[in-house]
Amino acid sequence: MTEVSGKTLELFRRIAERTGVAADELFVGSGHSPDRTWAPEYIPWRDFCVLCRNARRACGSDQRLADMGSDLRATRLSSANQAGLEARDWPNNFDDLRDVAKHLDLIHREGSLRKAAERLKVPLATYHYLLRGFGVSTPLL
Repeated sequence: MTEVSGKTLELFRRIAERTGVAADELFVGSGHSPDRTWAPEYIPWRDFCVLCRNARRACGSDQRLADMGSDLRATRLSSANQAGLEARDWPNNFDDLRDVAKHLDLIHREGSLRKAAERLKVPLATYHYLLRGFGVSTPLL
């Protein structure tokens, strides 16, 4: 498959509206505009895959972080950290995801890995090892 109907762009616009995610965030890197006046007949498969990946990230992890009261967003993490998190197979699924989300939020709020480790009263080396296991390093963003 090399192309997908351009009508799928409307689906992504609706996802943005219903989840409260900024449409610009969903469309970033796709080469397409969230503006409804932009309505090509077809879009390349690669662009469709970018839109799907952005929707998964923005509506999944970002929504969970927002539900936790965090102002950190996974879509704003560095590309290396996003790749590290995506490469993990997440054997304990939601438990692991909740755990890493809590740690990322704490590091973000405290401003450094050292301060986050102190807050949790764990050695910095232990905390660093834990995060490396999740595929994350500092700086987060």
